Amino acid sequence: MKFIVFFSCFPKGDKLVRASELAKLLTLEKSMKGALTLVTRLKLPMLQEKFSSIIEVKATTLNFYFD
Repeated sequence: MKFIVFFSCFPKGDKLVRASELAKLLTLEKSMKGALTLVTRLKLPMLQEKFSSIIEVKATTLNFYFD
């Protein structure tokens, strides 16, 4: 999963912002779920909320159907 590699390379102060920007660029449902799983396991509630809202927006605009 390339998201993990990108996430680990971000500077400490920019991680939350950059990770959110990267999540917006993900297009595959599997990638989005993987990114959400990653931030959940890393116990990052702020990113988890942002990723969930990004997934909701993409689900409505791109007609994705997430379980």
